[in-house]
Amino acid sequence: MKTWILCVGDEVLQGKVLNTNAQTISSSLDKIGVDTSKVITIGDNRNDIKEVTKSFLRSNEQIMITTGGLGPTHDDFTKEVISETLEIPLVINDQAKQDMYNYFGEEKKDSNLKQIYYPKGSIIITNTIGTADGFILEVENEFGFPKIIICLVGVPFEMEKMLEDSVIPYLISKGNVKLVQEYIAMGNGESYFENILLPIVNKYQNVNLAPYCSLGKIRYQITSSKQYEKEFNDCKKEFEKVMEQYIVSKTNQEIEEVIVEKLQEKNYTISFAESCTGGLLSSTIVNVSGASDVLKESIVTYSEQSKQKRLHVKKETIDKYTVVSIEVVKEMVQGLKEMTNSNVSIAVSGYAGPSGDKGRICYAIDINGKIFAEEKRFQGNRNIIRLRTVRWILYKLYVLLKEGK
Repeated sequence: MKTWILCVGDEVLQGKVLNTNAQTISSSLDKIGVDTSKVITIGDNRNDIKEVTKSFLRSNEQIMITTGGLGPTHDDFTKEVISETLEIPLVINDQAKQDMYNYFGEEKKDSNLKQIYYPKGSIIITNTIGTADGFILEVENEFGFPKIIICLVGVPFEMEKMLEDSVIPYLISKGNVKLVQEYIAMGNGESYFENILLPIVNKYQNVNLAPYCSLGKIRYQITSSKQYEKEFNDCKKEFEKVMEQYIVSKTNQEIEEVIVEKLQEKNYTISFAESCTGGLLSSTIVNVSGASDVLKESIVTYSEQSKQKRLHVKKETIDKYTVVSIEVVKEMVQGLKEMTNSNVSIAVSGYAGPSGDKGRICYAIDINGKIFAEEKRFQGNRNIIRLRTVRWILYKLYVLLKEGK
């Protein structure tokens, strides 16, 4: 199966809102064997919606998924235009009416009423965290070929839940599911991994091994069709053997999620003393559900005076080795350990730029009294250096925890 993705909204077309919906949908579909052949972004324009719908009906693709234009306002008319184009009347849908009542706790007689009208014969996609439901229409084009139109809301977190809870199971029921395994790898670069993985890529011609790079990490996806399941499994085994020390997740978890799980398993607490990262390390951990189980304390000791006052770093050490040095971060982490008594204490100092020795970072990790310290150098602008620093430190902590440190 192949699909078009149609994103509707002036705010998306004009770049006022980042179009994450297309990425989320395309990535989710790829995992179940549905290829995206076209992504279209248009504004709140009735004629454009109509023309795209007509083009889809004439195309060879079976599915079109739209986002946006299902709400209660005057510029929400995706549903109405599609119904008009298909010559299918809008009727009150009892399920949608009940869903809206469940959301508000009362009947609405204002602009929200338009959200209980859906094309006749629709399969309703319940929106459990918003007011507007989505819908699925199974129709035929003028030549009798089956077509599926799926309309979802534009709000990303509402759309993602509808996609996960309803759309993906619906499409899986239509068959043609492919085999997919994903990994997150860290600890080295794309070219290094390419060199050690190339023999595997060449060996398994019916399996696709694709890297998707981002700052400080690479997501690998291994895919194949069901008929090549043995090759798929063999490829996975060889990949995992070669990449064992670099794989941090086989379930697409971010490194911070993995770290929180590791700390929970060991019943460990963690604290941070940050300079150049300015709280980014601790806030990355806070992003994870369950962080309150492990995060004990975090301080930003940005100035030399703060490092001396809060962490008892010696002025003599700073004067002799500079504020960005292995010696200073070791004293920082020792001071943090004394202050918090956490199982894991992490201290970092560096030059994120533009001044100083840009990109030079020193950090120390204390795990139950054993200290690991390292100097690293990262390229990029100020924010990229800070992000790379955070991801590298969390990766190194993962390795140390995995080794039983």
